[in-house]
Amino acid sequence: MKKENFYMIPERIINEYKLSFGAILLYGIIYSLSKPRGYAYANNEHYSTLLKCSNRTITKLLNELKKDRIIFIENPRSFKRKIYVTDIFLGR
Repeated sequence: MKKENFYMIPERIINEYKLSFGAILLYGIIYSLSKPRGYAYANNEHYSTLLKCSNRTITKLLNELKKDRIIFIENPRSFKRKIYVTDIFLGR
């Protein structure tokens, strides 16, 4: 039996921010992928496959999360970019 993945989304993300549904789901994916290393490193193509949308849509959703300082992207134009969930949402 294949292992199921679950995405955790804090209630605060849903209630306190005016985020699109896609941005909320992308946050859950980034949060899950960042658990092992402290950051997510997947490219837009990976996220677009998971959310069944275009790479351009992923770029817009990432910008939406960045605008509200929910995520921080190190080396945003590099293939070695790192996406961090800001500490405010990690309960630190």
